Amino acid sequence: MDRGHRSGSALTFVVGPERLAIAACSISEVVRNPVLVRPPLSPPALAGVVNLRGQVVPVVAMAHLLGQEVAASNEHQRVIVVDEDSRVGLLVDGVLALVPEGAVGAAGQPGRMMNLAALLASGFGKPAAGARVRVVGDRSAEAAQLTEATDEFFSFDVGGQEFALPLGDMREVVALPAEVARVPRTDDAMRGVTALRGRLLPLIALDVLLGIDRGGGGGDERILVVQLGGARVGLVIERTRAIVRVPRAQVDPVPPVLTRGSQEAQVQSVCRLDGGRRLISVLSTEHLLRDDFAQRLLKQAPTDEGEGEETVVAETEQVLVFALGDNRFGLPVGCVEEVARVPERLSRLPKAPPFIEGVTELRGRVVPVIDQAQRFGVVGGAAGQRRMVVLRIGSALAGLMVNSVAGIVRLAPDALQDSPELAAGDSRTIHRIGLAEDGGMVFLIDPQELLDAAEQDLMAAVGKDLPDLS
Repeated sequence: MDRGHRSGSALTFVVGPERLAIAACSISEVVRNPVLVRPPLSPPALAGVVNLRGQVVPVVAMAHLLGQEVAASNEHQRVIVVDEDSRVGLLVDGVLALVPEGAVGAAGQPGRMMNLAALLASGFGKPAAGARVRVVGDRSAEAAQLTEATDEFFSFDVGGQEFALPLGDMREVVALPAEVARVPRTDDAMRGVTALRGRLLPLIALDVLLGIDRGGGGGDERILVVQLGGARVGLVIERTRAIVRVPRAQVDPVPPVLTRGSQEAQVQSVCRLDGGRRLISVLSTEHLLRDDFAQRLLKQAPTDEGEGEETVVAETEQVLVFALGDNRFGLPVGCVEEVARVPERLSRLPKAPPFIEGVTELRGRVVPVIDQAQRFGVVGGAAGQRRMVVLRIGSALAGLMVNSVAGIVRLAPDALQDSPELAAGDSRTIHRIGLAEDGGMVFLIDPQELLDAAEQDLMAAVGKDLPDLS
């Protein structure tokens, strides 16, 4: 029924013991048993957000707005989606019937018309005025100078050795599916093909391509998706390591004596970290896939030819995705210094707030380590897979402890939306929400807001006892 036919009607519903009604002309739909995801630091009156056919809609808990105890989820609950100034969902205990507006609250008829604007104002307050979305790609002049003086790589293990690819050559990092379609009559390096973003992706075992004995394989395998011309290829590796930024003075070209024969130029440079104790061989994506063996593999595998791939890639945003509890979060790759294991030992700070786990030393700098799950009030998650994501904003460094790192993805502009005002509350940390291919949501964090808030809390708590982090 369209809105014109509903003029003068009201939809009645129940919230706890109360019977309420709202003008039917303002209702766009009623949703049964929606999957709600609650952003961290959101107002108490927010039940969560829901993905309605590609639009992120905030859903308010009507029981909370009415001062009632919020009931547990049940099969009778519905979300009434109201579309006036902006779209918002109302979580109610049940929907009754469509009745004439004049019948609501009439003699002998229970119920009352609801003043939605007044209820939202009481539960959420007046929305903040002015623009609030920060352009996270912008950096200070100091940060730009730091970027110019460093090279960015993504490191991983193959056969127990650490290798890396230039970060700009990578499209995303995804888990290896449990089931991969094998391609008959192909070399051992061709692991098969899988579907990714609606296209077939040939999978090549990087250990076989490099002639390295893996010693059994298995483990935490991942796919590094790279693009070379018109070919999109998945390189299967054993384990991801970290995003690393290396001063160019510590990136050495490979000696010519090591770049001869069939493996010529597959390794383009070597990074020296930790005073030379850690060496990372940087692979050349171009030469790796132009090898005769690799070209033969690509001809053996079916592919989907896509048009305009380079244009699509240029418009997407590269995001590091990690897990906290049951939710996924994302950070712009440009602000991530590196991803590493959580240090075994941390130095505790006196009087520090609970979410500050301590400080650690990172290449001569004292870095505060933040338990991000505790900071966001998130429970659950696999603590045994914890990682530390090191952020750099200008000259500031901080390590965020997370449950696990899922990988790097590219999000197209039409998959990104500003976080709804009702979901943000007083916090601007979650500034956008990305819609994943599986219909789930990725909460995108504004790193500057995150570190600003953490720094203020830390300084207020520990005062002069905080070590000099500069």
